[in-house]
Amino acid sequence: MTGGSNRDLRGVQGSQEVKDALGSFLTGRSGYRVSDAPLFRSCPGCKQRITEVTKFCPHCGLAVQKQEVQRPKNCPKCKATLALDQNFCTECGTKIDVPSA
Repeated sequence: MTGGSNRDLRGVQGSQEVKDALGSFLTGRSGYRVSDAPLFRSCPGCKQRITEVTKFCPHCGLAVQKQEVQRPKNCPKCKATLALDQNFCTECGTKIDVPSA
């Protein structure tokens, strides 16, 4: 039988290499990583669950524009590429300081 693969990928499905490849594939850009961060947040007004891209809460009508915080894209010490949710560099262990909003 030809074509296809019998390789068991369950052991590598959550690996950083797979996340990097998927991020690059989905965005068409290198250096993008798939994040494990949730796609939902709570409305600050009514505390109902809303999506990350919601501009106005569908439950209470509050304007819920997400405040953008500039996170570093690379480690300041070793220059490794960082995921958006990293608080420490996975290459050298440096703490990543994020400016407050």
